[in-house]
Amino acid sequence: MSRSRRLVVVSFKWMIDAHSFPFPQSSSFAATGYRKREGINGIFSIWVELTDWDGDAKDCKTARLFALSQEMEFKLPKNGESFIITSGIQPVAECTVLETGQ
Repeated sequence: MSRSRRLVVVSFKWMIDAHSFPFPQSSSFAATGYRKREGINGIFSIWVELTDWDGDAKDCKTARLFALSQEMEFKLPKNGESFIITSGIQPVAECTVLETGQ
């Protein structure tokens, strides 16, 4: 997977449970998302890497997010901003940016 160089590290809280929506089965996956202040109209594609993966995604609380293309990097949230990870338009996790990096 070719990813952009810019990344954000986030803390997150799942907004789903195993009965309503399946948790990811691996430590990294493609998703969509948007900055909370822009809403669903600002949705774009991201790559998510769960940094505290122990084999069960529902226990994870931190991740690294990458835009799937350099053209979308500017949409990544800044420090302290809220971000929603989605599957399509279904919200699955609410995030807060802890740091940005390369």
